[in-house]
Amino acid sequence: MHISNIKLTLLFIFTLFCVSAFARIDDYEAALKSYNQHDIDAAYIHVRNALQKAPDNLPATILMAKILIEFKSYNLAEIELIGAIEYGADINLLIEPLGKSLLFQGAFLEALDVASNRDLTQQGKIALSFIKAAAYGGLKDLNKAKLEYI
Repeated sequence: MHISNIKLTLLFIFTLFCVSAFARIDDYEAALKSYNQHDIDAAYIHVRNALQKAPDNLPATILMAKILIEFKSYNLAEIELIGAIEYGADINLLIEPLGKSLLFQGAFLEALDVASNRDLTQQGKIALSFIKAAAYGGLKDLNKAKLEYI
């Protein structure tokens, strides 16, 4: 009888863990679905809920940054993205939104340095070239901007 109680307790704990994990996934999935349907307000609510339940949820953090860019809160998006990179997110996935957040803040020199000393994929290198071209354009160095497009 005692072993049966232990098994029931373990089953109960496991069930609670699974429900909690699925709730985190549900909030993030709902946020992602809303974001992809361009319902940014709903996406914000869902992603905020996901991050309240799991502050270390890296995909939710990245989605939050993209939502903040949509809300024109570029400095807050930058903070989220830098945190995600420090937490171990792949720079290749974040270079475009991080570059956008810097460019929209007028931080052209920072945008030029956004991926310095980083190992980039071919797609990351292309995104970086566009960011650098826009940054050089913002700095009125059109010759360097043109070179980035070539």
